[in-house]
Amino acid sequence: MRSTSWLQIPVVATVASVLATCLLLFGVTAPIAAQEIQRAPSLSLQLVTNGLTSPVAVTNAGDGTGRIFIVQQTGQIRIWTGSILLATPFLDIDAISGCCGERGLLGLAFHPNYASNGFFFVDYTDNSGNTVVARYHVPSGSPNVADAGSAQIVLTQSQPFSNHNGGQLAFGPDGYLY
Repeated sequence: MRSTSWLQIPVVATVASVLATCLLLFGVTAPIAAQEIQRAPSLSLQLVTNGLTSPVAVTNAGDGTGRIFIVQQTGQIRIWTGSILLATPFLDIDAISGCCGERGLLGLAFHPNYASNGFFFVDYTDNSGNTVVARYHVPSGSPNVADAGSAQIVLTQSQPFSNHNGGQLAFGPDGYLY
């Protein structure tokens, strides 16, 4: 019986490792048929409207009208009908909203029952630098212009700095405003 020296074991292991690596690198697998590369659909930008100042959010009311609501950091919410940008803002809170940098009107969310109750919520930075969440109402006879005097303050939060104020609002599946 032949004895194996302690030196032969590492040499055999090293040779086996190199051989296995070469087989993997240079292939012992069956050839694979070439696959056609699928290209992503081409995308392009298309200007649909102009006349906006510092747009920061876009949403719809979920009321079936197809209107698009565009939040401008300067304190206005504008409506795009799909073909035109309405001249009169849906809401204008410029006088109470401190803009710009990372402040201003920053968020909009429509109540889940907006079509029947006309309630929507906005997040803005007031002139003192506080974050404010307020509920507004749209009169039933005037669906394209909200009642700026209907504000009900839901929350006011002081902000220690003028940046990183956030502002996005949304209703969750549980019906709560986040």
